[in-house]
Order: sequence, then C-alpha cells, then structure tokens
Amino acid sequence: MASFKFIIITTSVIYLALLLFIKVYFILVGEGLGVPIFNHYPGKCRVIPGLECGSEDFAVTGDGLVFISNGLRAFPKCDYSLNKGGIYIFDFNKPSSNVSRLEVISETINFDQLDPHGMTLWEYPESQKISLFVVDHGHGDDVVFVFEYDKAEPTKLLHKKTIKDSTFVCLNDLVATGPLSFYTTNYIAYCKSSSLAIALEFFFQAKTGNVVYFDGEKGRVLKSGFAMSNGINMSPDGKYVYVALSSYRDLLIFKRDVKTHDIQLIKELHLASSPDNVEVDKDTGDIYIGAHKNYMLPFGSYDGSFAAPSHVLRLHCLNENWDQCSTTELLSSDGIDFVRGSSVAHFHKGGLLIGTVYHKLAFCHDVKLHDYPVEY
Repeated sequence: MASFKFIIITTSVIYLALLLFIKVYFILVGEGLGVPIFNHYPGKCRVIPGLECGSEDFAVTGDGLVFISNGLRAFPKCDYSLNKGGIYIFDFNKPSSNVSRLEVISETINFDQLDPHGMTLWEYPESQKISLFVVDHGHGDDVVFVFEYDKAEPTKLLHKKTIKDSTFVCLNDLVATGPLSFYTTNYIAYCKSSSLAIALEFFFQAKTGNVVYFDGEKGRVLKSGFAMSNGINMSPDGKYVYVALSSYRDLLIFKRDVKTHDIQLIKELHLASSPDNVEVDKDTGDIYIGAHKNYMLPFGSYDGSFAAPSHVLRLHCLNENWDQCSTTELLSSDGIDFVRGSSVAHFHKGGLLIGTVYHKLAFCHDVKLHDYPVEY
C-alpha cells in the first residue's frame, strides 16, 4: 500500500512539474525568447544627452511640447544619484535643445521619494496654461499629482492637487477627459507587497489588472480581468479608448459613451509584440506604441546585463469598424548601441521621440511615413 501511495505521489509531482515546465516554456516562447532582432531605423536617430534612469511616459501638447516622466523605481537598476525622479520637457519644434528638467514647486511632495510613472495632460482652450496629471508610487499609496504648467514660465511646474482613491491600487497610465477627470489603469494587484509577488504576477500573466474612471471626485472600476493592463489613451474625437495589454501582446479597442464614460470592448488587435504606452496623433488619429520584443528584459536593462530591444509600432486604421488596420514596424533595435527597453514613442512633424522604462531617450528626425495600399 505504501509503495502504491509513493507511486501516486511521485507521478503527481512529475505531472505537475511537467505542466509547470510547459507553462514556463510557452510563456518564454510567446515573449520572444530566442527570436533574432534585426536593426532598422525610420530616419537619422540619436540618443539625447542629459537624461538617465528612464523616460517611461510622455504627455504631448498639440503644438509639440513633450512632458517626460523620469526615475521610475519599480525594479531599480539605475544609479539614481544621476537623476532623481522628476519631470523633463522636450520641444519637437526645437529638438537640438534636447531636454531640460522642470522645477517642481510644491509644499507637500517629498522630492527624495518622487516616483513618477504614467502621465497625461489637459489643454485649456485659448489659454497658455496646461494641467499635467502624473501617476506617482513614492508617497505611500499610489496617487495622481495634478500640476499646472504655464507657457509664460516654461521652466516651472506648480503642484496644484494630489488625488487619492480606493480604486488606485497599482496605477500605470492615464488619459485625461477633463480638468480633473481621467481614465486610468491598474496593471497588477500586489505592487505594494514583495518583489517576489510582483514578479510572479508579471511572469505568470495574472489577470489582476483593470480600467478605472475617475470623475473628479471618485473612481469606479469599469472593466477588470486583464493581464497587465498598461498604457491607455483615447482617439482625438473621444469616441474610443485604447488599452495596451503587455502580457497578452494585445491592444484593446473600447467604444466610449461620452455621457456616462462607460466603455465597451469592440476589438482586440494582436500586435506580436508587448505594447507598453500608447500615443495618438491628434491630427491623423494614428496610434504609436512603444513595445518590447520580450517585456521581461527591460527590468534588467539599465546596467547592461540585458540589452533589452526597442520596438516602435504605428497602427493606421481606415474605418471605424477597426477591420482595415495596418501595423508598421517603424523601429527595431537590439538595444546594444541604442536605447534599451522602449516604453513610449510619439511622432510629430517628421520627428519620432522614443522613451524607455529605465534607460535613456532617443530622437529620430527626417522620418518618412509610408502607407502601402492593402486589398481586403
């Protein structure tokens, strides 16, 4: 009898180990393990000096002014004495000026703990002032800082408000719908626990992410059950909301009710790359995505232990049914001699700006976009 129990237990352990091996194998293969990277660039590209430790997300005005979040600390691989967490600014109209760090004016923010992540902005018609929303992880619970930027004082950023809500669990990105309202994503559920718990959620693609709408007073969960709901953005006309699922390599297209702000999934676009942040061309509606050939590599990318590839995609769709879409690979780099771990990209008037999770910032100029006809 004892030997029979031993056989059953041994067989069960072997079976479970085999299932785990198969699960891990397909996760790694699905995330591009062993896939060769061929370098190509959309124009003349350079690494921008003056910024270290990440340029994880952008918020871009209609006239090409770019706010950049710096110093994300989730899996630190950077010497943060080089750049403590902060907000930088870049101007597409003056790319040779590179970047400058904004002076943040606040009586409540602890600048030694500033940990900025996703960001968005709200432009006021007929005004020089802009509201900038920034996700921060460094002040206890995840919060959203609201800053005021005045083009008349281009070196300063004034802290106006700190937004807290019970629905803010592990915030990643957000997109503004008004002066104090926005959609935001929680990408995992246990970011305030141990690094092991976070790593397990990432690796095993746990469906613990969601999309939240904050109406200016309180938040409510709209959709849940996503594996790493990451970047979020909206179409220029406000009809559609885009959510990047990094684990499943998908971009979700939601139809938006502009009155209730509810969203309804209408399309899943598979990208064959792990999308991070989503940028939208305000003139054409084209979608630009900073992506990862293997989304696990950027976590070790800064110190050179992994040369995490950089990958930029452009999504061009011809109708509102989302059934005539073409995806163009604008940039592919193995990360050895270029920026590592691209997280965001924005195109404006022939220039392409590329940000990274923990590494540097790059700019490509004289970028030519080509639309090739597709027969359906």
